[in-house]
Formats: sequence, structure tokens, C-alpha cells
Amino acid sequence: MMIAITGAGVGFIVYSIYSQALIREELGNLKEVTLEDSLNILSSIRALRGDVEFLSKTPPVQGIIRTSSVKDVDPYDGSTEAQWKDRLDSIFREFIRTKPMYMQIRFIGIADKGRELVRVDRENDVIISVPKEQLQQKIAESYMQETIKKEPGSIYLSEINLNREHGKIMVPHTPVIRAAVPVYSAKNEIFGIVVINLNFGLMIKQLQDSMVPRHSVYLVNDSGAFLLHRDPTLFFGFEFGRITLVQDDIPELKAMFEAENIDTDRSLLFKPKGTAIHYHKIFFDPDHPRRHLGLMIETSYQELLSESSILQTQSFIGILLLIFSGSVLAYFLTRQLTRPLQQITQSARSVAEGDYEVYLPEKVGGEVGILMGAFRVMIQRVKERTRLLQENEARTNAIVTTAVDAIITIDENGFVDTFNKAAEEIFGYRKEEVNGQNIKMLMPSPERENHDVYLQSYLHSGNAKIIGAGRNVTGLRKDGTTFPMSLAVSEVMLGDRRLFTGIIRDITRQQEMEETLRFSKEQAEAANVAKSQFLANMSHEIRTPMNVFLGFTEILKEMEDDPTKVKYLENIHSSGHALLHLINDILDLSKIEADKLELQYSPTSLQALLQEMQTLFNQKIVDKGLEFSVEFDKDMPNLLILDETRLRQVLINLIGNAVKFTDNGYIRLSAFLHKTEEQTKQSSDLHIVVVDSGIGIPEDQQEKIFKAFEQQKDQQQKQYGGTGLGLSITKKIVELMGGTILVASQQEQGSRFEVILPGVQSHSMAESDDYLEQSLDPQSMHLEYTLLTPSLTENISITEDLLSVEPITPENRNKLPQLLQLLEGEVKKKWDQRTGLSLQDTVIFASELKQLGEQYQYSPLLNWGKLLREAAEIFDIEATNKIMLIYPEIVQKLSDGLS
Repeated sequence: MMIAITGAGVGFIVYSIYSQALIREELGNLKEVTLEDSLNILSSIRALRGDVEFLSKTPPVQGIIRTSSVKDVDPYDGSTEAQWKDRLDSIFREFIRTKPMYMQIRFIGIADKGRELVRVDRENDVIISVPKEQLQQKIAESYMQETIKKEPGSIYLSEINLNREHGKIMVPHTPVIRAAVPVYSAKNEIFGIVVINLNFGLMIKQLQDSMVPRHSVYLVNDSGAFLLHRDPTLFFGFEFGRITLVQDDIPELKAMFEAENIDTDRSLLFKPKGTAIHYHKIFFDPDHPRRHLGLMIETSYQELLSESSILQTQSFIGILLLIFSGSVLAYFLTRQLTRPLQQITQSARSVAEGDYEVYLPEKVGGEVGILMGAFRVMIQRVKERTRLLQENEARTNAIVTTAVDAIITIDENGFVDTFNKAAEEIFGYRKEEVNGQNIKMLMPSPERENHDVYLQSYLHSGNAKIIGAGRNVTGLRKDGTTFPMSLAVSEVMLGDRRLFTGIIRDITRQQEMEETLRFSKEQAEAANVAKSQFLANMSHEIRTPMNVFLGFTEILKEMEDDPTKVKYLENIHSSGHALLHLINDILDLSKIEADKLELQYSPTSLQALLQEMQTLFNQKIVDKGLEFSVEFDKDMPNLLILDETRLRQVLINLIGNAVKFTDNGYIRLSAFLHKTEEQTKQSSDLHIVVVDSGIGIPEDQQEKIFKAFEQQKDQQQKQYGGTGLGLSITKKIVELMGGTILVASQQEQGSRFEVILPGVQSHSMAESDDYLEQSLDPQSMHLEYTLLTPSLTENISITEDLLSVEPITPENRNKLPQLLQLLEGEVKKKWDQRTGLSLQDTVIFASELKQLGEQYQYSPLLNWGKLLREAAEIFDIEATNKIMLIYPEIVQKLSDGLS
């Protein structure tokens, strides 16, 4: 009897231990499967968010917005709205073709009650572009209303529900989730949304197909309503008024749906039913941290245990044989059977106490041998799992111990749980002094007094200030000194225990280096400003001698008959021109950087200025055989308030580049006014556009060309020349005017530069403004002339050289009275009106005086005309002013010579 009882007891113990091990292993499998499927769902939703954001930023979206606003062709590339929609349709078609789960991609406008602008559908694996007449109005849809409330760059994720068309649920039922992003115009006004419908039914099917036969999968939303159930009638029951919640079926899960609950997983075992479940929350919406899906997998562990029923059968057969044999050979077999059973019992106790190094004989036959084999397998599995846990714990301890940064763990009451070696070195405490103490001992006031209040506030409200993010705070060492430190805090749940881990780095040295770098940067910036101010102040001293150098070179060339010397003088003159342009560019750039370039606004005839460009570049354009056209609005006001000199400089740079880089084709200069809703009647945005058919600029080089001393990569310097300053100065001048400059170009296709000056006022507006009335003085509209300064005559002796007269021949003396009469009459009248002359008029005036000097063979007048024309042609206003004022002395010199 004792043998029978002992055998039955041992069989029951072994069977129970083995069954519990199988159940625990099955629960672990459920958790792994749930986590893997959850990651698949989360990955698909994250990809959906990224895809809808990508599509909203494709060029056709903004192209449609621009053409829709102007009801005309795109001002940037000439495309129509229909062309932009066709391009967007092609992008949607190719995109949905590569994404099997996407069933619909749309671009929906706000106008016309949310009319769809472009829509591509997938129907039975066929990609369809929906015709214009079938596009629907979606303004009433909840996803539309929610998305248009979003800020730029935000993404809206809808609830998972059944797809509807024209307000009715589609048949067959198709679960969908929608991702949408708002699209804004250049004026930061909402225009519409881009939305993708993901066929969530395919994801549900993948979940079902991945299950093993004994597993059942369920999916619920964050209210507990079923999105997936083994009973098909419960699928999306809330869509039809049949609401069934998982927490009603399984009351043990109610806590998972409470607002303050932060658990993400829960495993449950139902012994009467012989089933087990694992429930996992999937947080998929960053904008709503508590929004989630619930994935639950159920298994019947009875089926699992039934697979081991042979063990139970063999155990009972062994017991019966044991009883039968014991009744015959009780004495002989008692010792042999009792010893193995005792060994199994003792091993079971050792395993329960954590000792896995137990000895079980291998050469034991019969039912006891089977029991020992099963028990041995169980011990090996438990031992292996314990080893893995110990290795993970050792690895974690090694990382924490050897980490360069301090790592401190506290519990929810603020008491220190772990304190690594780096923390000992930073704070000066040994871990034995800190473990079990409140963390506030490492904080100075007032943080020390506020820490417990903040921690309790977070535990009750969940409102965190630094958890999940980093910040710089102050730490307190054992010796009482404080130091700056970087702190990052994370939160983790270990069972029912909440722990907070802080990673700390002493940033004293980092802040010292940052302060040193900041001081060095300020010194470098100050030196750069000083350099720029110096160069800006050198403008007069450098430009004046260069102008005279060029002027006298022109005079010498006219006086020289030797062809070789003339060629030398031409080379000197050409090189001097190039040097002066470079000096002008460098000084202009330095003035801008030193904030010494002042704008002078005055009423300006834009039409005359554009026509002046045609005259100025006419010879070069004719030489290259190019077509040049000038266009402007017929309603353009006669006068606009602009800085004529600086705007002329911008136009010369842009048109000069167009001429330089265009060998054949055309150059087009145009201007128009564009009025925004906020602007007054007399205020508009001025657009000036220069288009050419030249060599073009690669896309990756278009930002580089606006940087100082940089040119387009692979540009043929020998052929085109240049310093890389023109466009840099142009951009800075335009920005100084409060405007912007845009470029669009393709290689071998030409370039398009557009200058936009906002809020330009017409003359009529200025007449009513006391401040602007002062700028209407004719003296400020053209050239201002001042007395000749001593520096000019002192540096270059210009007056003495100009007034020197060659011996007058008898033939000349007879003609000179006629010249004096002209100079004191008609020419004097023009000279008296010099304040009304533009630079182009000054060039013409100087040429006329030069011709008179040649005609009457009077060298002072000839030389004066050459110098004046030279200064005006290179737009040196300062030199032009001074040379112009020498005219009375030339007339007086002629009068004295004839008397």
C-alpha cells in the first residue's frame, strides 16, 4: 500500500510541476507573439504618417496652390493648374502601386465645400484615377474637420472604422485608418489636406493568418470596442449600434481602460476554462499619448497539456505495475524503488530552494526512469532560463558600473536604489552613504525643498517636466560645492514597482569651452566689423585716383599716334576698368557688412530706368546677336519711391550676367506690380524679372552663386571671368531694401532671376506724407554736385592738368570765340540744369563736350569731356560731381586766353 501511495504521489508531483512549466512557457510565448504583432501594426502606422507627410511636400501640391490663387499659369514655371494636377495624379498612382495596403490617396481643397482635387483609388488591385466629375465634397467628414484645425507640419490620425462612400458604409465591409496633413499656402493660409486611406482589413487578415491553431486573436480600440473577434458578428459592432466591450467580457481587464492606469501589458490565467490570455497596449499616435489599440491573444492550455497526456498514462501504468510487482517482490524491490523516489523528492525540494545542481541517476528503468527523465528536462529548462537572467543582470551591472556618466535609480518616494561608480566620482559620496537616502541630498536649494512636492505631483497628475527629456540643472557635491550638470530621467515599471533612472553628466568643462568659444567668436566678429568699416571708409581714397588714372589713360590714347603705344594704353585702360569694378564690388560689400550703405529713396521713373538698361547694354547685345526685350505693366505709375542708384546697380549686375552667360537666344527684362489684400491703394509689391536662354545653373549650385567670392562649379573662368561678388552684392542690396531675390534655372535651358520688393509706394502716396515730401527735392532725384574738395586736387592734380592749354595757333584763335559763345550760351544752360541729369544724360552731355573740344582743337574741353564721360559710365557719382564743377574754370580759362 505504501508503495502504491508513494508512486501515485510522485507521479502527481512530477505531472503538476511539468504542467506548470508548460503553462508558464506558453504565457511567455503569448507575450512574444503579442509584442511582435504589435510592432508590425505600429510600424505600418508610422510608415503611413511618414508617407502622407512626404506626399504633402511634393512640388505639384504647391504648384496647384499657386495656380489656383492666380487663376492663371504658374508664375514660377508657366505650368497650368491642370498640368500640376496631372503630375500629382501620376505621383499618387506610382505611390499607391508600391503600397499594397493603401486603398486611396487624395488631395482635398477647402474651397467648394471640401472638393477633392486629385484622387487615386485601388479597386481589386486595379489603380484608378477618379475623373473630375466623380470627385466628392468632403467638408463635413470628421477627418476633414479635425485636420484643418492642425498647425503646419502636424499629422492627424483617424479612428479605425469601416470605409464610407457618399456617406454609406461600403460593401464588402473594409476597415480603414486615415492619415491626413494640412497644406498651407506661401501666405500661411490653409488651402487643403492630403489624406491616405490604409486598408486596415489587410492588417487584420495578417494577424489572423499568423496565429497557430490553438491561439485566438482579438483587437480593440481604446474604449474596448472590438475591431477583431473570433465571432465575425462582433466585428465593428459599434458601427451598427451593437457595442460589445472587452472589459465587459473579461472584467479583469477593466483597470487597463482607466485614465490613470499606466500599465501596457497584462497576462491572465483562467483555470476553470483552461485558457490564458495576454493583453498589450499599442500607443500609435504621438499627438495623443494615451490613445492606443489593444491586442489580445487567447490560448487553450488544456490543448497544450493534452499533448503530454502520455506522461500521465505512463505514470498510472507504472503505478499499477509497481503495486502488482510490490505484492510479489515487495522485499526485493522496496529498496530499489524507494531510493529513486527519494532522490526525485529531494531534487524537487532543492529546485524549489533554487539549487539546480541535483543528481538524478540516468540508468533507471521503468516508470520511475520516465519520471526522472521528465524531471531532468524540467530542471534543465529552469536552469537555462535562470542562467540567461543572471547573464542579463551581470551585463546590466557591468554597463552601469563602467559607464562614464553617473547613473542613479530612485523609487517613487525619492529614495536612492542604485548609485554607480561614476556617480561616486562626480558627487564625492560612496554608494553606501547614498543608497536608501532621499535623492534631494544631492540638490542645492531651492530644488532640494521642491523635489518631493514635484515628485508627488507627477505621481498624482502624470504632468512631467523633465521625464522623457533632458535639461541642465545644478548638482550638490559632498563637500558643499555646486556644479552644472546635464540630467535625463526615464521611468520604468518593474512589476508593481515604479523606478526612475537619471543619467547625469558633469558639464563644467563643456560650459567653460562654450564660454571660450563664445568670447573667441565675439572677438572674430568684432575684427571682421572693424575690417569692413575700414574698407568702407577707404572708398573715397581708393576710387578717386583710379578714376583719374582711367581718365588720363583715355586722354593719352587720343593723343598718341604710335599703334603699339595705343595698344598698350588700351590694355592699361581695360585692366584698370576691371580693377575698378573689383574695387567697387569689394567696397560695396564692405559697406554693407559694416552697415554703412545707406539707401536714398526718391521718386523714380521705373520705365526710364528699364529703357536705360537697354541703351546701356545695347552694344554688347548687338555684338553677340542676342534678342533683348523690355516689358512692364501698362498701368505702371509714372513715378515710384525707390533708391534709383542701388536699383540700377542690381539691374546692371543681373543683366550683365545674362549677357555674359548667353551666347545665343534672348534676354527678357520685365516688371510688374502685385497688390496683396493687406496693402493700400498706393502700395504694391514690385516684381522685376530677368530671363535668359544662356548656359543655366545646376540645381545644386543655385545657393552657392549668392555667396561672396564663389562661382558656379566647373565655370570656365578663362571664358567668363568674374570674381563671384556681383550676385552676392545684388542679394545683399535687395535684402537691404526689404526684398528677396529668387532664381530658377536648368543647365543649357537658361535662367530666371526675380527681384521682389514689397510695399513699394507710388508718387501720389508720397505727396501726402511730410517725411517723403522732403525727398521730392529735384536735387535728390539725380546727381548732387558739391564744391571740389582739396583731396581731389591734392591727390591727382586734376584741375591743373585739365586747364593746361597747348599753344593756340592762328587758325584756332579765329574759331575759339565761337566756341566761347557756345560754352557761355547753349552749353551753359545745359550745365546749369545738371541737377536734373541722370547718369545716362551725363554721358551724352560729356560726349557732346568732348566732340566740341575735338572740333575746335581745345584740349582742356576735350580732356574734361573724356574724364566726365569715364566717371559717369562707371557710375562713380562722387567723381562725376567733382569733375562737373570744373566747367566754369574751363570757360574762364578760355575767356582769359582770348583777351
